[in-house]
Amino acid sequence: MAAKALAEKIAADLAPTTTLTSLADKDKRLSYAKLGPITRFGESLSPDYVVDSKRVGPEMLAKLFSAKAGDSLVTPVLGGYVIAR
Repeated sequence: MAAKALAEKIAADLAPTTTLTSLADKDKRLSYAKLGPITRFGESLSPDYVVDSKRVGPEMLAKLFSAKAGDSLVTPVLGGYVIAR
C-alpha cells in the first residue's frame, strides 16, 4: 500500500508544468518511460516502438482513454502503480 499512497500523492501534486521525468530524477523509487502513442488495446501505433506490457493494463487503458487532457491518473499494473498524464 505504500506504493499506492506514493503514486496518489505524486499524481495529486502534479502541476501542469511538472515533468514526469523530473520527478523520476529526484526520487529513485520512481521510474519513467514514455507510454505512447498507443491504441485502446494497448498496442503501439508505431512499428518501431514497443509498448512495455508491465506499464499497461485494462484498468489503466480504460482510465487513460476516458481522461481529459491534462488529467493525472493512478492505476495498478503488474508489480506496482502507473501515474499517467
